Order: sequence, then structure tokens, then C-alpha cells
Amino acid sequence: MSKDWAVWDAKVEKDAQVIRRKCLELMQDGAWHPLHDFLVACGTECGTASITARIRDLRKKRFGAHNIVSRYKCAKSFEYRLAPGAPVPRRNSVAYLTADLGRVIATNTRLQAELSACFEEIAELRTKIALAGAQ
Repeated sequence: MSKDWAVWDAKVEKDAQVIRRKCLELMQDGAWHPLHDFLVACGTECGTASITARIRDLRKKRFGAHNIVSRYKCAKSFEYRLAPGAPVPRRNSVAYLTADLGRVIATNTRLQAELSACFEEIAELRTKIALAGAQ
């Protein structure tokens, strides 16, 4: 029975690969595409959940880290497009939060002064720890 599962998994992965390729080909023009366009391009055997999963796959590093952006259209419908350039960090990612924190610090001089004082205090503590460890 494990061989049957291996064959099934291979078929599912091959189908997913085909859907990813078709979705990427559709978005090469850089235009906004509703889910219906993907259904037409991929064929009627694909469901919307499968297509949106493959679009999420294309954003992942192992599938090319494509910069695919989405926007709300209407009636719980989204449109997708392939945008030029590097992938946009997700709002809950470390990269997004780090960039956001950098913008806050860059525009707040009081915060910059407080951080500078903290870094100086940390440097002094490190020196004291190093001296204590050397004795």
C-alpha cells in the first residue's frame, strides 16, 4: 500500500507543478488577474483552493520567491499579479517588522538618543564582564 501512496504523491506533485507553471505563465504580462482567469488557464479540473495554494507556493523561496501581489476586488474576490522586483516582505515577517522599526527609529530623534545611551551602557557592561572574566 505504501507504493500506492508514493505514486499518488508523485502525481499530486506533478499536477501542482503544472498548475504553478500555468499560473506563472498567465501572470507574465504584469496585469491584474481574477481567479476566473486562472481557472480558465489551468483547466476546469482545478479548484480555486488548489490555484490559490499554487499562487502561495510561487511566493516561496523554493519555487522562485516571485513577487506576487494580491488585492481585494469585490464580493470576497481577489486579483493577483506578478510585480517586478524583489518579493515584498509579508506584514508578519521579521523583514517587514525590522524595516518598520528602522523607519520609526530614523524619524524619532529622542528614540535615537535613548538607543544610543542603551548601546553605550551595554558596551560598558561588556567591558566589565570581560575584565571580571580575565581575573
